[in-house]
Amino acid sequence: METQCLICESSAVIDRQAARTIVLAIGALREFMQAWKILQPEREPAQWLLHSLSNAMGAAAHIHPDVQSFIADVERYQFGGFDCLCLRCGARFDTPSGAASGTQPGSQ
Repeated sequence: METQCLICESSAVIDRQAARTIVLAIGALREFMQAWKILQPEREPAQWLLHSLSNAMGAAAHIHPDVQSFIADVERYQFGGFDCLCLRCGARFDTPSGAASGTQPGSQ
């Protein structure tokens, strides 16, 4: 079930795990872009692309300390101890108990 904001009822709500995943994807993209800067002309472009993607995913899997600290900052300053963040109004809240059990509040 999709979590909705408790204030504005928007469905543009992100939880902590989704935020971690996004930060890790950005970290992998950064690693890929750094590899792009040092393009090796003697390699075939397709081979280089696959090699660079493989290196970027491997680097993201090990979570660099700067990426880990960025994840901690996002959790501390954006979520502030709550589970969910509304991207529309900025409200922070814990996952509603009805969303965890698959029932909507007020339904029986």
